[in-house]
Amino acid sequence: MSPSVVFVDTPGFAGSGVLISEGYIVTNAHVVWPFDKVRVVFSDGSEYTDVSVVNWDLMGDLALVGPVETDVEPVELVDGEDLVIGRDVFLIGYPGEVDEFPQPTITRGLISRLRQWEPVDVTFFQTDAMIAGGQSGGVLVSEFGEVIGISGFSFSEAAFGLVASAIDVSPRIQGLIAGEDTDGLGDRRLLLEGGERDNQALLHHEWESQVFVVNQPVGTEIEIKVSGSNDGGFVLMDVLGYVVARADEEKTGTEQGSAEIDLEAPYILDVFQNDDSPQLFRIKSSHHLIPYQDVDDGKSVTSGQTVLANLDYPGDVDFFEVDLKAGETINIIVDSILIDPFLIVGQPGNSAEELVFDDDTAGGIFGANAELTFEAPHNGTFLLIVQDSYGYDIGGYLLTVDAPYEGAPTPMAPPPTPTPISSPFGRMALYESQTFPFTIEYPAAWTAEEDAGLFTAMCDLVTVCLIGQDGILAIAEEDTTALGVGAFTLEEYVDVIVSNATSAGSQSELLSRESQVTAQGQPAEVVVLSTANGALRLVRFTTMHEGIAFGATYVVSGDVYAQKLPMIEYSFGTFRVLETDQ
Repeated sequence: MSPSVVFVDTPGFAGSGVLISEGYIVTNAHVVWPFDKVRVVFSDGSEYTDVSVVNWDLMGDLALVGPVETDVEPVELVDGEDLVIGRDVFLIGYPGEVDEFPQPTITRGLISRLRQWEPVDVTFFQTDAMIAGGQSGGVLVSEFGEVIGISGFSFSEAAFGLVASAIDVSPRIQGLIAGEDTDGLGDRRLLLEGGERDNQALLHHEWESQVFVVNQPVGTEIEIKVSGSNDGGFVLMDVLGYVVARADEEKTGTEQGSAEIDLEAPYILDVFQNDDSPQLFRIKSSHHLIPYQDVDDGKSVTSGQTVLANLDYPGDVDFFEVDLKAGETINIIVDSILIDPFLIVGQPGNSAEELVFDDDTAGGIFGANAELTFEAPHNGTFLLIVQDSYGYDIGGYLLTVDAPYEGAPTPMAPPPTPTPISSPFGRMALYESQTFPFTIEYPAAWTAEEDAGLFTAMCDLVTVCLIGQDGILAIAEEDTTALGVGAFTLEEYVDVIVSNATSAGSQSELLSRESQVTAQGQPAEVVVLSTANGALRLVRFTTMHEGIAFGATYVVSGDVYAQKLPMIEYSFGTFRVLETDQ
């Protein structure tokens, strides 16, 4: 058999393949991704450079390479599923090779059992014939010299091999030859040409990112700058998942870094943010960045639906949206043979304690599928987030959302949280006073913290401090009738605030003071102050109701004041006085 088993070489990986009809070579998708050309070597030393990767199946882990012109006899893929458990079998391939022109190896074992992967109707032979790196894409051969399987996976610490039945994958291989989309995922190839040096990316929350492909010659020094008012960053990695540059140090402004291209392969630039509000980022590079659109991100799913999706690059995180009502319960399963799925359910801005997640509950071919049953704590849109447990594997998976079945995992629900409110500035939460009939919206990701850093002294004097990535909201409620100096008017009360803020030694300057009217017709005043060095802006909204003063003060950096002002004005406009029983 060995003349027909080939060595498949790429700049990132090495594996095996087998010659079939019409000069085509079958191997595993994970051997050749993301390359469009590979090097093929036969056991007689025949070498073929720049052999085309014709098509691949990222669900069944198959790829078609070729065609090549050769006199070597192709193999026939036969049905071996009726072989008796315990029969001898042989793995032929190129495991652990470092030679440029290697020879194939042979490993002997027996058929231990059969495993069935029902979603794609493929049977796997489990064998104790050892599979090592480089064996992927090789063949499992019966003692009669018949190719009964395409090897691909090592299973468990015992290093059993799992080999896809040749007769089951044959229809998928024929589909690849015919140019069909056998995995149902569409074209997931990385674009290697085009792009710009100056790009923009609108990110809506912390689970969304923008990916670019970097395709430059070895030795190229690439410099990257990412700027925005929210807390952003980037990671540059090679196709093996090794990070070569990372920047995530500044809360706002510019993140920058550089790296040298040392692998003859595409690199992946992943631009992200650590905030849950929409922000437009600018990405500048010394070389062209080719945008990659992840078609899975943001897809809407409903109960009773199965979605075919793919982790497209190392570190990819897919998110899907599902609308649920309070108390509604769904079961979610992620099934794959190419990734170790990790499943998270939550909403943008959730803390770690507010997320629910699972790794290996659902079993599957490798015992690694993820499953959980989720009960919605309130009405809203929830994210179903899928990633690889190891963070670097790529490949297809099935996401199934359905009603819980008998014996499903116990429903999980995060602690109740305020229902997020949609706004032009991202999700907002509703502050409701515990003492007075006041409410106001604020950014949902901002939370009350005991330690407010430099602002601890200010926060100790107010009702509550809400702290976000890029600012502070201090809410103060005061009964002016209890001050002992008679009744205050709104104007008089604000006079005192401004006088105290701008008195000698306060180091604050009054920039503006405007009178307004709330949506309910109440008089209000908005004061804007600046620290002496201009580093901070304090924007205070003040109104009064039946002798009770309400003040909401946003403290933001002077650098982002203009960008944050529309959100601040929106927040002030949401102030309401609730009706109370007399």
